[in-house]
Formats: sequence, structure tokens, C-alpha cells
Amino acid sequence: MEKRIKLALVNETFYPHVDGVHILVDQYARLLSEEYDLTVVVSKPKGYGISKAYYKSLPYKVMFCESSHLFKPRGYRFATLWRSFGFKRRFKEEKFDLIHINSPGMLARFAIKQARKREIPIVFSLHSQYDIDFKKYLPKFLQKIIIKNIAEKLNRCDLLFSFNPKIAGYGRSLGITIPSVMVINGTQYELTTAEMKEKYIIQAEEDYHLKPDDNVLLFVGRMIADKGIFLIADALKIVKQSNLVFKMLYVGTGPEFNKLKNYISELGLNDDVIFAGTILDQEKMKSAYAVAKLFLFPSKYDLDGLVKREAASFGCPSLLCEDTFAASDVTHNVNGYVVSDKPEDMAAQICSVLTGDTDYDTIAAKAKETLYLSWADAIKAVKLEYTKLLEQYEEKRKLKK
Repeated sequence: MEKRIKLALVNETFYPHVDGVHILVDQYARLLSEEYDLTVVVSKPKGYGISKAYYKSLPYKVMFCESSHLFKPRGYRFATLWRSFGFKRRFKEEKFDLIHINSPGMLARFAIKQARKREIPIVFSLHSQYDIDFKKYLPKFLQKIIIKNIAEKLNRCDLLFSFNPKIAGYGRSLGITIPSVMVINGTQYELTTAEMKEKYIIQAEEDYHLKPDDNVLLFVGRMIADKGIFLIADALKIVKQSNLVFKMLYVGTGPEFNKLKNYISELGLNDDVIFAGTILDQEKMKSAYAVAKLFLFPSKYDLDGLVKREAASFGCPSLLCEDTFAASDVTHNVNGYVVSDKPEDMAAQICSVLTGDTDYDTIAAKAKETLYLSWADAIKAVKLEYTKLLEQYEEKRKLKK
């Protein structure tokens, strides 16, 4: 029997902290574990005891490192390797053939060091604009030092995975100079038929007490200002003044969740907004996408955004902001809507959609056609890049002999 390649997927934060990176790593692991001897390497979450059932249910192995808080308001954690001797020993004993890093923290530093010692390939995926967090929580002189340190560390990797055409440029702006390849993200949802969508719409109307003529607007993500959650609220205030009927559904939680709820109340939008919290039940999540007329994603933080692809699988187009990474594969009035980050411009576009002033059906169909990609198809490109790297390293070993 041929020996299976030992692959480590490394990410500093994991469940119960649910975000796009968690979903990506989970989907990679589920699909790649069919072919690779795979281990997900993460920091041990706070309150691990209540998450044990989740981790035991996973179809892949998970290796934990002790951890502590990083940027506590964001809810992130970082590995505390100085008190994780057992973890370091287990990691080294695994003798991985390939390492794929998804965050630039202490686990990444350790994994890169081990990869270079053993002369094995290492990939890095750039998911977030780290400098945004640094600007919020660190003094300017320290920001530059840390960004330089991250770039130097990541330049020891072999390959950068970019998820859209703009990400490699952002990496270079940070000082990351390694070769880059574009590997498009997928979604765990299948393309929906009209019959499937109708079933989920009925479920959503029951769950959220919606009327058939409610125009549902949707946001899915962590509740942080950089994702545009307050910009959405300001736009909704203007939409309401136009006397249009709508229901705004916010899905997710986060450090600014309560602040947003209070702001919605201040704007007099309580009757128009539904806070669903975090939805882990995928059938319920599908119903939220199915019932939505428009997906609002004015994030300046995300480098891609799996959620716009999830929305597209239900034929729901997205409204994004100009000059953002998330909007890089969306063309205004073609496969979605792209406007400025001014509340009045966002409100005008929402009103245009709700009043039927745009060719909505054509745009929705184009979003489904151009943005949808299943994880099963997306992972084919990932495996191809892994294979190329492994073959390159095998050739190097042969030349050394």
C-alpha cells in the first residue's frame, strides 16, 4: 500500500471562533483527508471542554497547542509554545511531508522553522488585512516592526495562495515576495434549484416570522465595524425614509454585536432588523440565503469573503464597496452591485433593487454563474499545487544524492 502524504493545516484560531478561515480550513481538511494523512494544527480554544463534542465529531485529526488571547476585543487567540512541550514533541514526531499555514502567528513561526529543518515544502494562504488589526491595537512604531517580522517569516515559505487577483499585490505591499498562485475559494453549498430554494424560503419565513412580501436583506459575518455593519445600518435608515418595506437579517456575533444592536435602536430600526446570532445549523443558514433578495457585504477587512459565494449559490447577488478586495471579482450591474462607501449611495442601490429599477434577475443569474464554485472543484487546484511543490522537492533531493 502506497504511503499517504502527511499534511498539516495550521491555523492559530479555530472553533468555537467561527469565521471564513475556520470554514476554509474545515472544508480543506474534510476533502483532503480522503487522500492525505491530514492533521489540523490549532491553538487550544478557550472553554475547550464545551467544544469537545464538536472536535470528536470531526472526520480528521486535530492537534492542539496551548494558547492565550490576542487582540481580545477581536476574540483571536495565539499559541503559547513556551508552555506546550508536549505539542512540540508531537508535531515533530508526525514528520509531516507538507505544511500549509493559514495565519501568521506563533504556530506559523514554529511550523516554518520545522519545515526548514526537515526540508519540506510549505504554503501560506493570505486571508486577512493584518495591518488593520495592528493599527487598532498597537502603536505605530510597533506596527512596522511586526509587519516586517511577518513578511520575513512568510518569505521563508515556498508559495503564497491568493484567492483573487488583488491579494498578491497586497502581500507585496507587506513585503511578501515569494511566488504567488491564485487558488479560488469554494462553497460547501450546492447550486440550488427553484424547488430547493422555495423549500428553504418557507423555512426562513417560519423561523423569522417573515411575510412573503418582505424584502429581506442579509449580512453574514463577524460583528466588527470594518465589515461595514454600521454602514449598513446608516443606509437602512435612509431606505426606511423612502417608505420601502424590508427586513434586515444580521447573522453572526462578535465584539461589536451589542454596540450594533444599540445603534439600530437609536436609528429607530428595531422593527426592521432581525439579529439571528451565530447559525451553526447549515440547513438554517441555507434558509437565510434563500430568502434574501440582496446580500450586503461592504467589508473593507476581508480579502475575499466566502459568504458572497454562499449567497451566489442561491442566486442572491451581493452589494459591495468600491476598491475593496471582496469586490475584486464583482462587476457593477453585471454579477452584483458595487458602490461607494457612502450610506446614501448604498441606500440608493438598495432602493433601486427593491423597486425593480435594475435587471435583477439577469444579475442574480450571472452571480450564480460566475461566483459559485464548489469546494470539491476548488480543492482540485489546491491538490495540483501541492503535487507540484512535492515533486520539486523530490527533484532537489535527487540532485543532492
